Amino acid sequence: MVESLRGLAAAFALSFRADRARALPFTILFSLRPLTLVASAYGLKLTVQAIQAHHLGSTIRLAAVIALINALGFAAGSVAIRLAVPLIEQTAHLVDRELVRLSTTSIEPAERSGWLDELDLLAAERMHLAEGCDVTSLLIGAVLRAVATGVALAFVNPFLLLLPLLAWPSLAAGSRMERLRQRALTETAADQRHARFLFEQATNAGPAKELRIYGLRAEFRSRHLRHLLAADARLDRAGLLGTAYVAGGWLVFAIGYAGAVILVARQAVTGGIGLGDVVLTLTLVASVSQQMAQTVRFGNAVDNSKEAGTRLLRLRARAQAAEAAWTGTLPAPRRLTRGIELRGLGYRYAGADHDALADADVFLPAGSVVGVVGDNGAGKSTLVRLLAGLATPTQGSILIDGTDLRDLDLAGWRSRITAGFQDFAKPQFLLRETVGIGDLPRIDDTLAVTAALRAADAETLPDSVGGGLDTPLGRSFDDGTDLSGGQWQKLAVARAMMHDDPLLLLLDEPTAAIDPAAEQVLLDRYAAAARAIGKATGAVTLLVSHRLGSMRDTDLILVVRGGRIAETGTHHELLALDGSYAQLHALQRQAYR
Repeated sequence: MVESLRGLAAAFALSFRADRARALPFTILFSLRPLTLVASAYGLKLTVQAIQAHHLGSTIRLAAVIALINALGFAAGSVAIRLAVPLIEQTAHLVDRELVRLSTTSIEPAERSGWLDELDLLAAERMHLAEGCDVTSLLIGAVLRAVATGVALAFVNPFLLLLPLLAWPSLAAGSRMERLRQRALTETAADQRHARFLFEQATNAGPAKELRIYGLRAEFRSRHLRHLLAADARLDRAGLLGTAYVAGGWLVFAIGYAGAVILVARQAVTGGIGLGDVVLTLTLVASVSQQMAQTVRFGNAVDNSKEAGTRLLRLRARAQAAEAAWTGTLPAPRRLTRGIELRGLGYRYAGADHDALADADVFLPAGSVVGVVGDNGAGKSTLVRLLAGLATPTQGSILIDGTDLRDLDLAGWRSRITAGFQDFAKPQFLLRETVGIGDLPRIDDTLAVTAALRAADAETLPDSVGGGLDTPLGRSFDDGTDLSGGQWQKLAVARAMMHDDPLLLLLDEPTAAIDPAAEQVLLDRYAAAARAIGKATGAVTLLVSHRLGSMRDTDLILVVRGGRIAETGTHHELLALDGSYAQLHALQRQAYR
């Protein structure tokens, strides 16, 4: 019960974080509006009594008060609904930003599979979070109305349903407001599309790794927010104009309604009607009946918001706990002099019954190019994640020139890593930016971007797409150019080559999307670039590849099998060993003949 209430409170609080200026009046109006119905019904009882007593002055005054209360109630409901649409949109944007933040948390929580499942579910339930203020206000209003009904025996006068003509100006104004909003949505479609792309990239497990490695979380959030703010400014202007139309329509209704109620009250007095108790009873029955129907109608919505809010709190807690586990503050070395040592290194995902990686003991010398081979699920990606600081070991340690990686400042270590992943990101920016974000301070450095493209064998790509380095990439641009999988992967490798002083270069299947005929040539080029970097900074390069022929010129090969490093040695040493590496090599040679 307590957890559910905390979940609903979390969903409710999001709207206040997103747009306090709308959330506060919306909550007040939507929560208190039912009380106007109760007050109006009680006023009707008093009016009937006054009529029976033939107190004309009291009857007119009470009728005028009832008219004012009901007009205010209907106006409050209309304004609240008009506030609700942009408020839900703003809250949905905040939920998107929260999902981006959680998806790009510095350290992946140990419960990786459960974490990703929770993120996917929360993304699917984002509108339940966005509507948290709406359903919470409905719930508060229902409780207040139930309490007041028992005390005042109240409900609204059905006579209001007989005023369609007087409601027409407000309906027309609402229609006008919606047309203004739709026009604004059309005009802001490009910004919304860009924002949606950035959200999708940041919440996708593959590209999110690059966001963490290159320290792009703030950059993506900034761009995401910039597009949203541009769209929101246009939508807000349309909303203000539409609100003015609606206010005018409801003013006409309020004046007409007041006159109608006074007229009916006069007729009741002249007819000698004195049925106060009957009116009160009928009103109470109708009120209770409607409350029950309303509870059934929005009960599921309340439950959905509670569940989504509870899941959000759970994800926040896991993210905070994961980041708090990394307490290092030491700076990364300027260059590697000895190398990287894995000492009894292991990792087990929460809930798993076996280690994804166990008892890894190996030394990777400074400046070396290290190949990693193994079957799918053998533990190669887990090893890469641990070295990148994307997860913390559950056993053993990683020593960087003798210093435990967990004692280093995480951001400082990340700034000395560069990487190209198999499940690479596809940032739909200008081509120069798509490469340049690999080293944000040099994002506009044409020489650095060109050199990185050359190292990735993509120097001809700017000319081939027609617009050079300033070509917009992807369908989020009206005139954007889409690329093939191989071209996108070359740009991912080019991003990795933007860093000129890394201590660790991670190339995880960097040619997976490349034509097999060009694969070996590219791998040779990447290996040459890695050796140049290693000579300059002592960097260790980890090359994960399914193509064993590419391992011939590496300094060391790690054969990962069943979560363990089963074999180590050079290409020739492992062939002479006649183990699993030699068997795989023989099979590939036969397949490529």
